[in-house]
Amino acid sequence: MFLETHPLTSKVSIAENLGCKSETVAAHIQSMKERGLYAGAFALLSYPRLELKRVLVAVSASLKNLLAISAACRAHPYVRHVASVQGGIDGVFVTVMAPIGSMHLLVEFFDQLATQGTIDDYRMYLADDSGLEFLTPNLRALDPVMGVWNFDWEMWEATDSVTQSIYEKQRRLLEPGLHLLAQTDLELLRLISQDKIASGDTTRLARSPPHTLRRRIRFLADQGFIVGYRAAIAYRHLALSNNVLFYCKARPSVVQKCETKILELPFPGTFIPMQAGFLLQTTLPPEGPRSMFRFLSELCEHVDLSWCVSEYDAPLNSAAYVTGSWRVDRLYLLEEPLRAAT
Repeated sequence: MFLETHPLTSKVSIAENLGCKSETVAAHIQSMKERGLYAGAFALLSYPRLELKRVLVAVSASLKNLLAISAACRAHPYVRHVASVQGGIDGVFVTVMAPIGSMHLLVEFFDQLATQGTIDDYRMYLADDSGLEFLTPNLRALDPVMGVWNFDWEMWEATDSVTQSIYEKQRRLLEPGLHLLAQTDLELLRLISQDKIASGDTTRLARSPPHTLRRRIRFLADQGFIVGYRAAIAYRHLALSNNVLFYCKARPSVVQKCETKILELPFPGTFIPMQAGFLLQTTLPPEGPRSMFRFLSELCEHVDLSWCVSEYDAPLNSAAYVTGSWRVDRLYLLEEPLRAAT
């Protein structure tokens, strides 16, 4: 619980808060890493500040083509995440961080996959990163002895939400800030978005001394390129086995109401507003998907529920930033990724 809410806290500080020795904390953290329960902390980046737009692509495809789709997406320089999904969507769900001026090539990329028969169809959505929310898990709701979550879904649905203003986040357009960064800053963002700095890997930054890295990380945070940190915890070991994806079509007022209620949940996840609705990716206990679907269906115009398994996660691709801008040429964004699918 403490690591989830304080992902960057030192072992000494954790020991002080828990009333134990730092050696004991170090031993427990090492044990969790060895068991695959905890993998460190990673930075959450502000992609609008980096002049990258979050694009979500729901791809319909047969199971026999999933390997080819995954290969093409892995070869695409701006694909951040790929998950295989079944349910409301059968195929894959792709998250792309696309540079300004590259949308036409992204559309052509998926059109070509459809033309060659690798995918059946796709739906593309632009996400609103200014309203993106990360759900903070509350492990106090977990009974570690019985391995169950003490959460009353019916009470959650029936209880009036806390005043909206507590959760409402100011929606604002973030000014592009790529011109403030050097190539080494992009490399630093790549590393800390996958927990390399926390692991002591600074060799790719020309053996930069720790104080220099701390100063640059502080600068990146102050300038809004880093919006926070998240602990990498394997929740499948904590009685949360259903990794689900809800696509909901709803009016703005309903989106706001759903966001307020969803932020009260004790389970990890991500709430992403987009055109005409929102996307919710979350990990739930066995009874969760049915209860969540019932709740969302009563409010939203349409709800698609899919079960998903993460297939590919990539850090920020700093190598795509060349001579002061992101690469958006046809060879890089279309021809080379499509070759990987054949």
